[in-house]
Amino acid sequence: TELLGERFNYTGTGRELFNGLFKGGIIFLGPVFLLQTLGQFVNAAFAFLIYPYLGVIIPLLLVFSRRYRTNRSIWRGVRFCFTGEWKECLKIYVIGFVLTIFTLGVYAPWFYAKKQEFWRGNTGFGSVNFKYTGEGKELLKTFLFGYFLILITFGIYALWFKAKLVRYDWEHTTFQNITFKSTVTG
Repeated sequence: TELLGERFNYTGTGRELFNGLFKGGIIFLGPVFLLQTLGQFVNAAFAFLIYPYLGVIIPLLLVFSRRYRTNRSIWRGVRFCFTGEWKECLKIYVIGFVLTIFTLGVYAPWFYAKKQEFWRGNTGFGSVNFKYTGEGKELLKTFLFGYFLILITFGIYALWFKAKLVRYDWEHTTFQNITFKSTVTG
């Protein structure tokens, strides 16, 4: 991948990726297997503990993964970075999932915007972070219309829905005074 005639460099190694996958697998799958086994042989209630565990561990793994990928990416000799904390991510995800469930999906655009603000706003190039200005209320119509079309097209519209979100996200992402635009389509 290149930008303005300069290629991006990725300095990660296969060994680092394998070690991260191995550690992530142990952190992710070990307790899930244990809880499932306890649920099967000791008490079925243990199996239900998988869901809160996954709710905590998935944001942790996502943050560590993002931090690794950005810290290993360089453009024009300047390294990207990720400064987000997993506790902040966990808070966004827990509140977002709960509110989305209790509002029967109406909160989904706000949850989506909060996630994008976290991921993009904590990603930086050098010492300057990107900024995301998308808002849930602007996305509400897109989500409601998108859900309806996905439902009546048996999922086919999901490609156009995702493309619309990608265009929206890039149009609402800035870096200092630089704005972005995407022309991706379904």
